[in-house]
Amino acid sequence: MRAVKALLVAFFIITLVTGYIIYNSGMSISISFKNPSWNKAGDQGIETGTAGAAVPDDETGAAGSANTPGDAGAADPADTDDAKTPDGGAGSALSIARRVHELFQSRQQDDEKSFREIIDLLPGIDWSLYAKEYDAAGAKEVLEWISQSPYTAEGENVLNIFKATKGLDGMLSDQYGVIVGEFFRNDTEKYVKLLARLDRQSIDRVCRFTADNNYYHVEPEEAVESITARFEGRDLTDSERYVVDSMLKAIKAYITEKST
Repeated sequence: MRAVKALLVAFFIITLVTGYIIYNSGMSISISFKNPSWNKAGDQGIETGTAGAAVPDDETGAAGSANTPGDAGAADPADTDDAKTPDGGAGSALSIARRVHELFQSRQQDDEKSFREIIDLLPGIDWSLYAKEYDAAGAKEVLEWISQSPYTAEGENVLNIFKATKGLDGMLSDQYGVIVGEFFRNDTEKYVKLLARLDRQSIDRVCRFTADNNYYHVEPEEAVESITARFEGRDLTDSERYVVDSMLKAIKAYITEKST
């Protein structure tokens, strides 16, 4: 009987030990399978959080913003030609407008030096930009001053005026027309020679301003006859002949549109 009890006790102990061993083995296997899964998902989550988490304000800068896709490939606007600062480019339209304004405001009566400096800047001026900065009346005042200056018709000054047609509109067009129209009537030959040095598109543009002003001083029919007689049979270059033809065309437009 004791032997049976001993066997039962031994069996019970063996069963407990075996169960315990099996239980521990199951936990170990479970852990060994779960750990890689947790590390894979968990580590990725940690890495994503590190890279994608918002950086506090005091840490934003060298490490945070510099690594964003947009920042990595975007060009700095300040390094592009279209985004130069107003005073960055010596030849920029805005810097020219500001320089003309500065010279005009500081000029003295019959100040030839300021006049020369302004005239030299005119080929690069944009009158609409000047008007935006200093209003249209301010731009008109500059043009009026040029039209009244004793230096306007000297040398090749008018050539630079011929080049200064960008941004003209409304009353600025009219005031510009006063300058070129008066010069045309006072010295037609010189007008043709100087204007012939520009490209054909510029020639046509200046001729339209001139013809518009000329309409208020000379009847279109009379102007056409006068110009035709003046240059008929003359030895002109191809460009000079183009100026004459362009002027006749511009004036003739007023015979059909405005004259009666």
